[in-house]
Amino acid sequence: MDTKGKGLLYEMKNGYPITMSEEEYKAKEKEIRSIASDLYVNMDVLDLVEKDYKLKLLVLSMASYFGFDRATGEDLLQAAHLTCPAELNPMKYFFMKAGWTPYYLEYTFKEDLGTHFHEVMDTFYTDVEFYMDMSEHLQYVRLPNALRVI
Repeated sequence: MDTKGKGLLYEMKNGYPITMSEEEYKAKEKEIRSIASDLYVNMDVLDLVEKDYKLKLLVLSMASYFGFDRATGEDLLQAAHLTCPAELNPMKYFFMKAGWTPYYLEYTFKEDLGTHFHEVMDTFYTDVEFYMDMSEHLQYVRLPNALRVI
């Protein structure tokens, strides 16, 4: 099966492409805002937390696949048609492929780690070595309710 250009990193679940130039994004902004509303994503909030149009589209793609439910690394990889090398954490591998690890997503560590993400959040984003070590223990990610249309 040819999956080139398909899946979470390239299109929303309904097939709407997320690989476009900034000019195309601006030309389709009204349509994109309508899609965001259908996905219950508040674009005004997303505009505040994410400046890069490509990453806004990736957030919308995640919303199209998972809504505001938790997703495992395996879920993300399956939606993106990616296969993770055995030695890497699936979630870490997904975000490496996406080229993006947003601070505003809700992360959950594996229960056997014995700490909660919010306890190490500040260090997680400021210390690259710590991030690389701890990202091996990520279990779930979720779009935060702060992005939800109320």
